[in-house]
Amino acid sequence: MKTEIDPRSLLRKGNVSLENALLLLSKTFDTPSDISKVKKHESGFIYDESIEIKSVFESDDTTITYTIFHDSGVSYPKHKHENSIEYLIVTSGSVLISTTNFSRKLDVGECSSIKCEDLHEVKSLVKQTKLIAICVPAEQAYRFNR
Repeated sequence: MKTEIDPRSLLRKGNVSLENALLLLSKTFDTPSDISKVKKHESGFIYDESIEIKSVFESDDTTITYTIFHDSGVSYPKHKHENSIEYLIVTSGSVLISTTNFSRKLDVGECSSIKCEDLHEVKSLVKQTKLIAICVPAEQAYRFNR
């Protein structure tokens, strides 16, 4: 008999305050004042009321998040991951990824990787666009359930 595992049961728990979590997240932004648009929500964050980021899996070596862009034309702010390579996989809709080295449209089923320290922005091109982001090693700023 197969037993389903709830991904939330795999999350690493800890004692990090909301203020410290927001501070870690703000350090990834190119414009730290963008943190004023972030609100804590369930197992993640909402950015600017239109982008919802949920933690799916957290460990010391990997973070996986699920992002929903509720509107088209909205962007997650320019940011970088100092120690992580980020892999983005579009599961619904499409996005435009812009880095210091390239801009690329990704549609459903397509993926892209973003190198450590590469400043990048992700913009939805369609309402209800959804993507999975995998950071290796773990992006500490995206460990929402510490």
